[in-house]
Amino acid sequence: MSHVRVLPYLEAQRRGQTAPRLPSSARMGDWLARAPIVVAEGPERGGVVGWLDEDGVAPFVYGEASGYYLTFLTWLARETGISFTTWARREAVLSWCRRRLEGNRVPPTRCILNGYAPDWRNGFQFSFDLAMVLRGLVHAGCESPSRSLLAYLCRFVSPAGTLRAALPLNKKFADVHRWSVEPGPYQLKTVAAILSASDFGIPWALRTAVGRSIDRWWRRTDLAGEAHPLLYSIEGLMLCGYYLGDPSLWRTAAETYARLLDYQAADGGLAASVPDSGSVQRSDVIAQTLRIGCLLRHLGHLKPNWDSRLEGLASALDRFLLADGAVSFLDPQVAASTHRNTWCAMFAHQAYWLYGGLLSGAAVPASFLDGMV
Repeated sequence: MSHVRVLPYLEAQRRGQTAPRLPSSARMGDWLARAPIVVAEGPERGGVVGWLDEDGVAPFVYGEASGYYLTFLTWLARETGISFTTWARREAVLSWCRRRLEGNRVPPTRCILNGYAPDWRNGFQFSFDLAMVLRGLVHAGCESPSRSLLAYLCRFVSPAGTLRAALPLNKKFADVHRWSVEPGPYQLKTVAAILSASDFGIPWALRTAVGRSIDRWWRRTDLAGEAHPLLYSIEGLMLCGYYLGDPSLWRTAAETYARLLDYQAADGGLAASVPDSGSVQRSDVIAQTLRIGCLLRHLGHLKPNWDSRLEGLASALDRFLLADGAVSFLDPQVAASTHRNTWCAMFAHQAYWLYGGLLSGAAVPASFLDGMV
């Protein structure tokens, strides 16, 4: 393992001093509750945008982020109570989801706004993205659209009974090769989201594909390539363990996580690709890594000697935080341009919330997983 220096949070704690103030998850929560990330008017009103650019303009509404946001708001309300603003946003996002799912339809992967260029992702439908919308609807208690989306997801079941990652919308996209269009271990998070809808009745073919996906991927832990989908696979292991009542999957997650942290940089961060330590660092990757590590630590699957590792990640994530509570996608001190990213802010909020619990000694139950976006 690479060496990570001990940083001020833990050093002060070890000396019995008052630790420097952690970045406020409440400040990030306030940004998520008040920033213009929910479209206020027009055909996409109620949809959650992927990010705000440097001019505060949103290029697209993102179904995946909309699902995350519903799950996040439900979790946040459980932990801190729900405000009128939060409730109004929740209802707006639900209204967008209902409109977009009417007539057995689903939204484009990215609903383009403000004259931005089309996106290659709109040449596909992704089971991952739709499963995140489904999970958000489940958390909001919306049975009818959840059932409709479960039925739609059956289209992703292959003739062999496995779950497809993506369906191309026409032949010109058949030669696109990205991790998100290919099957892989990251699909464990897809199937976990589907499992969250068990109370609404998962169709037999889809449930069978879920089981086959778990059997296919739970031991596949190759550590090469983009860190973002690899972290999705670890999150999926933990979520499947929670929804199936099988904590042995958490042990597998911890083993994979420990191997991944072999690539932690000296500044505490993690590169966007492994084992390429020279690649750019991204806030979503670092927030995911911190969040998983803190949760594994809370659940007893990492020992106290990991605390300096987690502190290194927390310190690295600090670099992406902006004064208004937003989270920059790239390090604003080194990137030529960046943006205020919606899903990064949700990941980071939960990561700091868990990390603060570690420092204060507050217990975090396994049920946190139900609200982990």
